[in-house]
Amino acid sequence: FPQVLPLIFEQGSAASALLVGALWEFPGFALAFFIGMHVPRKLAMKIYLVLSLCSFVMFATAAGYPQRTYFMEAVLRVGYYGIKCFLNIGFVIVYQYSVEIYPTEARITGSAVNLASGRLAGMLAPLL
Repeated sequence: FPQVLPLIFEQGSAASALLVGALWEFPGFALAFFIGMHVPRKLAMKIYLVLSLCSFVMFATAAGYPQRTYFMEAVLRVGYYGIKCFLNIGFVIVYQYSVEIYPTEARITGSAVNLASGRLAGMLAPLL
């Protein structure tokens, strides 16, 4: 997003858009908490995927629209903030679901491999 936002948002700076987008993650976690407590896991994943898809479509449609109207600017911002908000639901719900279905040994091994791969990629990325 930092490379794309200056080209898309004509009003305001990219830094302010990133800050507001980061703040939209907090309602996403609150919504994930609520959905995780009251909705079955598979239905919750479907809700997260549909909301994320709608946000991506809104953002992509408005970003590629040739004329910038107030309506398209609103669609662009709602799509961007929806992306930042609704993806957190997926992280929380999928983590809860994986804890419920996988045995402890598999979770520990998977977490260790994931953590080691991320650190290795973080060390090698600047060299590439």
